[in-house]
Amino acid sequence: MSRTMRFELLGPVRASVDGVPIAIAGRHTQALLAALLLERDRVLPMDRLIDVVWGDAAPASVRVQVQNRVAILRRLLRDKDGRAGGVIETQGSGYRIPADRAQLDVDLFEHRVREAEWHAGTGAGPAAAELLSAALSLWRGSALDGLESPAMAVAARRLNERRTAAQIQWADMEIKLGRAPEVLGELTELVAQHPWHEQLVAQLMTALYVSHRQREALQSFDQLRQRLADDLGVDPGPELSLLRDRILRNDPALAIAAPSPVTALGTAAGGATVPRQLPGDVPVFVGRAEHLRQLDALLSELDKGPTTAPITVLEGSAGTGKTTLAVHWAHRVAEHFGDGQLFVNLRGFGSDRHPMSTAEALRGLLESLPVPAPRIPVGFDAQLGLYRSILAGRRALIVLDNAHDVDQVRPLLPGASRCLTVVTSRNRLFGLFAKEGAQPLSLDPLSATEAHELFARRVGGDRVVAEPEATELIVAGCAGLPLALAVLAARVVTRRGFPLASLADELRDAHGRLDVFDAGAADTDVRAAFSWSYQALGPESARLFRLLALHPGRVIAAPAAASLAGVPVKRARALLTELDSAHMVMECAPGRFVTHDLLRAYATELTGVHDTEAERRLAMERMRNHYLQTARAEALLFNPRLRRDEWAARA
Repeated sequence: MSRTMRFELLGPVRASVDGVPIAIAGRHTQALLAALLLERDRVLPMDRLIDVVWGDAAPASVRVQVQNRVAILRRLLRDKDGRAGGVIETQGSGYRIPADRAQLDVDLFEHRVREAEWHAGTGAGPAAAELLSAALSLWRGSALDGLESPAMAVAARRLNERRTAAQIQWADMEIKLGRAPEVLGELTELVAQHPWHEQLVAQLMTALYVSHRQREALQSFDQLRQRLADDLGVDPGPELSLLRDRILRNDPALAIAAPSPVTALGTAAGGATVPRQLPGDVPVFVGRAEHLRQLDALLSELDKGPTTAPITVLEGSAGTGKTTLAVHWAHRVAEHFGDGQLFVNLRGFGSDRHPMSTAEALRGLLESLPVPAPRIPVGFDAQLGLYRSILAGRRALIVLDNAHDVDQVRPLLPGASRCLTVVTSRNRLFGLFAKEGAQPLSLDPLSATEAHELFARRVGGDRVVAEPEATELIVAGCAGLPLALAVLAARVVTRRGFPLASLADELRDAHGRLDVFDAGAADTDVRAAFSWSYQALGPESARLFRLLALHPGRVIAAPAAASLAGVPVKRARALLTELDSAHMVMECAPGRFVTHDLLRAYATELTGVHDTEAERRLAMERMRNHYLQTARAEALLFNPRLRRDEWAARA
């Protein structure tokens, strides 16, 4: 008979079996259990577990320690017959706790909060307040108390922010139900814990006023104003100042309705300015069904609570449609983010060689929320604190487009657990995956079927049906790159009197050159798009990228690449990894790399310009010698009697 396992993370980590507490000694063992519970029903690879539990302080024996601590937890969580209960499963090189085998206080908390929100929506205020009170009673202190790794700190912050949001909802309900005096103690304590939170101060002021304590309500405003001036160099927002004026005037509406005067993103109730910054959706969107499914799943997980990763990174080479996908999906789900959708082009790659600074992006976000210019602090840290305070407990979508690196993005991530961030980048942002638990979504070229559909929908089905052979040649020449397909489709629709065959002939005569994809504008020029990624490479990796064009096939192994570049194999692997991270090549199998057809054409152009004929000839000779020696070694394996002179003659 199975036993009932209960786990608690809303405070110090605790576990019980059939109501009997289980002593889990050691913060690393507790952190390991907490990590598996926070990602329940998902497999956590060994490396991810190590990062979550130890961070940068992992000892040399860390893998053995993980295995030992898993064994300890399995012994503690046994069934009635003393057999291992199977709560922690091994899958591949990772571990997993199935969602149906553990009752978790985080899940119960979220269930009660969602039920309370439903009751509030139906007008059942007392039931909603009671459910919120029951949800908050599950907390025993700060979430994950005592766990110190950076990843655990991030998870704890998300859970604690969710608690604060629920406390705000509860206090708002109680005030509206005429029970303001009963919540004064709780609100006073919350304001002490969150001294900059204007919404909490507004609730405290309202509760004091309707409890006939006008002077104390005004004192609360003055204390906040002094804190903001001393710590951030700003004044309270206009909504809070308006509330103070209403209290001074003894506004009877406050005593009658007792509303919470500050709503989404710190704007006034009934007059909220909610940011809707998404660019326009594309008129034709094709493919990416699996990517859309994974993004939708991320939204579904977000609805369950703050334990799922709120960050996803769309990565891929130039022209694969990262921004298009992000914007298209954001429009599809905009209604789920009632507190706004923010969009920032970080200019990580473009004709402007200088990416947007994080400070510039942060100030733009504050202005978009909107924060009046006089209220924006001077210092970066103060601005960051204000940004995260405004978003605390809110449900907003943040799209950070065209990011250059992790350092540019990380400070812009909101601390709020109900916010979801989508990042797009040509670079692989390893740091976000390792530290923030971001989910990567890599964009490859479109399939042949998807590419054909995109071209047909852009130029019109009748033209495609009329010239099927020309269509196939044009689509094949674009190699599944959405940007290339869009450029050629635009040329077709702007030259309606020209047959598709003329464009197909032009593409055939180009012999791999990119001139046919030049649309006359930097943002729609395939060559320019590639150049921005190329210019960001280091000198050695840029040289290797150019020389890859000399290889006779699209796929190359690290030893062959080393021969081309004339560097040791170890160095070649490092350079290929850099190219893979920049999505200039793709590692299609361990140690084997493939180059996209149009990127290969671009590399051919570059090597003709930047490498001398003698350098190219030497690279080809090194590569030929590499393959000859490799073939000789293989031949000798099959025929050890093959004499050196015979081999030389055959070579």
